[in-house]
Amino acid sequence: MELKKQGDLVEKAYRALRKQIITNQLKPGEYLDEKKLIDELSIGRTPLRQAFHLLKNENFVEWKPHRSPYIKELSIGEVRELFEALIIVEKNITYLAALRINAEELTAIRNIHSRINNAIRNNESWEITGENLRFHAAIARAGNNRYLGKYHETLRLQAERLSYLAVSRDG
Repeated sequence: MELKKQGDLVEKAYRALRKQIITNQLKPGEYLDEKKLIDELSIGRTPLRQAFHLLKNENFVEWKPHRSPYIKELSIGEVRELFEALIIVEKNITYLAALRINAEELTAIRNIHSRINNAIRNNESWEITGENLRFHAAIARAGNNRYLGKYHETLRLQAERLSYLAVSRDG
């Protein structure tokens, strides 16, 4: 039971920090203050550090030995490379999805599309971004290729920060 609780706290910290990074509440280059975040999130040091590791693995955070972690900045070159890779992977996974999609998957994609439109009407930037991520993930699942699917997921998570900035007015 204690392990599940620990995992829940890691997930809580991860989701909260990821949202703050994507929405630019935590700015690129900003150091993460452990003590402040422990108080803010009402969690211990261990789950917070585990969340830092998850964010580091997803390229949101830089964390060097004996240093505080900080929000990774994206250079113009990295953004270009991200979009180049995303175009290649998304084109191919979408092609496979068109060949392999079933009725249930198509219905799920249409439902997500409807939620995106509702979020747009209500000017909910965070919801638009999240539903857009789910939309592309649903298409990737319909492509039924675990290798392309994993690459796609990694790239889409990176693009989520840019996606939010593109649809929000406060970025």
